[in-house]
Amino acid sequence: MSSFTFEHLATRVNNCQLWQHYLELNFTNVNLLCKMSKWKNEYNNGRRYVKEWEEKFAWLTLVGDKCYCKLCKCSLSNMKKSALEQHEKATKHIKAVQLGSPLIRPVNRHYVKEWEECFNWLKFVDNSCYCRVCNCTLSNMKKSALAQHEKSVKHNKAVNMFSSPVKTITLKVDPSVCGEVNDVTHLGTLLESYHGAMQPAHIGFIGCGNMAQALLSGFIKNGLVDPTKVIVSAPSDKNLSKIRNLGITTTHDNDFVVASSDLIFLSVKPEVFKSVINDLKPIEGDRNPLFVSTIGGLTIHDLEMKLLPVTATPRVVRTMPNTPSMVSQGCCVYSLGSRVTLEEGHVVQELLSAVGICEMVPEHQINAVAGLSSSGPAYIYMAIEALTDGGVKMGLPRQLAQTLAVQMVKGAASMVAETGKHPAQLRDEVCSSGGTTIAAVHSLEKNGLRSALISAVEVSANKSLEIGKR
Repeated sequence: MSSFTFEHLATRVNNCQLWQHYLELNFTNVNLLCKMSKWKNEYNNGRRYVKEWEEKFAWLTLVGDKCYCKLCKCSLSNMKKSALEQHEKATKHIKAVQLGSPLIRPVNRHYVKEWEECFNWLKFVDNSCYCRVCNCTLSNMKKSALAQHEKSVKHNKAVNMFSSPVKTITLKVDPSVCGEVNDVTHLGTLLESYHGAMQPAHIGFIGCGNMAQALLSGFIKNGLVDPTKVIVSAPSDKNLSKIRNLGITTTHDNDFVVASSDLIFLSVKPEVFKSVINDLKPIEGDRNPLFVSTIGGLTIHDLEMKLLPVTATPRVVRTMPNTPSMVSQGCCVYSLGSRVTLEEGHVVQELLSAVGICEMVPEHQINAVAGLSSSGPAYIYMAIEALTDGGVKMGLPRQLAQTLAVQMVKGAASMVAETGKHPAQLRDEVCSSGGTTIAAVHSLEKNGLRSALISAVEVSANKSLEIGKR
């Protein structure tokens, strides 16, 4: 007879002797169950989430019924205060803090518009506050904290790199004046005739395609460069006309860009790069500008060898940005040539970080990045288009279907970034047993969605490698 039946029988007949006998037989098990119950209660009490702890531990967050660290994205099983303090001292957490994760929860972040006049390096973009000079995220918006940041070593070092703190560009430059230049003397006179945010270097772009336009728009939108100190060259007016209204100087002569710039972005197509470089005149005097390449496939060694007729000691930084830089949501990696210092690399990183994220990687990884994040936006655009068509097929208006598809992609990406969960785990959380999503996922698996995306990255990366070998 099972214990349940025994207990039920003893209760029904009210036989105390029988019940006592039952307890004697199961005394050991009862004690064990009591101990386990007490331990379980204590454990659950230890895991209890206290909302106020988010003020003391700014990195703490609650997603669903689980607690996470926003910085190192760890799941926290023990929610005792002592355990949280111990986590805060962990090596992984400290390293994440040093990297300055943008996911950290702001403390007392009351933004005061007037502070932009007091602290002319302060800017407010998309509900986040930044320092324009050293590009730091500012989590504490007390006036005393801002004053302390202004005295920090990193901030002062960044200030020294710039001739003055950068202000938002509000200049209205007549496009007809900044249309084209015919000689370097005219260029120098033109640049000196305007006053605004002054950078330590004149920035030049050889090529004005989609990538160059994306970077330029991002730099100027974020107030990082003075458009009157930027010169862009291209063979025709087709693309140059799109940027003249920003106050940028344009020309058809690449030699003007090289002769007047200290930092030169090479943004031409790989197939025309050789002819462009061959047409450049050697640089006169001791000038040795820093060349930043956004050209897919060309290695640092190739770039340095091709630039030897232009300068005896070419300095090259190889980058791989993507077009979402135009809306400050880009991702970029870079590698330094043998003659480029870490400080110069830091300047390039600060520029590119203003339009998204930027990380330094070994050069052999750049082709893989080309296949993933550089070509990747095209894959997602195709997915959004296909999802929109699916919504239209099932009866939704096209504009509504596209709006829902775009927001869904944006929301899904944010879930991966902010929860720290593996994408497969998040997918499983959407797939209810016997539901609509798991049926759709099965269809995607049958049609090879994952295989197609993996192959796309692989083909793009191999194509980048092939271009470099030509």
